[in-house]
Amino acid sequence: MDQHIATVRLELEQATMTERANAAQIVDQGTYDLAVDLIRGVKLLQREAEEHHRPAIQKAHATWKETLAMLARIADPLTKAEATLNRKIAAWDQEQRRRHIDAIRQAAETARREREESAFAAALEAEQEGASAEEVEAVLEQEAAVPVVSPPPPEPIYQAAKGISVRKRYKVAVTDGRRLIVSALARQPQLVRDHGRHIGIALADLNRLASMQGGRLNLDGVTVTEISNVAVNTLREDRTCQKR
Repeated sequence: MDQHIATVRLELEQATMTERANAAQIVDQGTYDLAVDLIRGVKLLQREAEEHHRPAIQKAHATWKETLAMLARIADPLTKAEATLNRKIAAWDQEQRRRHIDAIRQAAETARREREESAFAAALEAEQEGASAEEVEAVLEQEAAVPVVSPPPPEPIYQAAKGISVRKRYKVAVTDGRRLIVSALARQPQLVRDHGRHIGIALADLNRLASMQGGRLNLDGVTVTEISNVAVNTLREDRTCQKR
């Protein structure tokens, strides 16, 4: 209670001194002396307010630092755990995507090979039935003209969890600035910026172009690195917990 009373008194005195300072006008020796006395009072009240509130501020600061440290003991390991799982999930997803693409290619290759075998079988049958070389060739051409029916795409190798998505971004590193400028002038002139005494290319523009082109950057003097990040949508889980 005493602390509260002291705080109220300081606030009232502050309001009074502020009002007197705003109204003060120095026109002679007397008003000058009054202004000097007033500023001395202001300084004294500033010191008193500092002494009154500083202990509470220091205590609050110590509590803030202690709370931050407690949070860090929990949050920092969790951040590292998230990064570890991020890398593992992204690597798994990338490997499954590669296998899925390989499966599609293998299915297409199998369909092409079966078509060729069917064409050769038809030509061999025609030849065995006494067809001439021209007729056998016509059979082969006729079989070749039949469009290849692509097999249905294989099922995904794994079922992605709801609320989890792997997002890709691309980071460009310049390995040879001169070669980059030359190739950009020929292939992507909109990237080159004229800075007066020199020309250059903004790295942000290269990263943006790499993302637009899926990492395929047709420029010399650069390397492109694919970076996968796992995005976790916890909103669904939060709402489920709230309903419970």
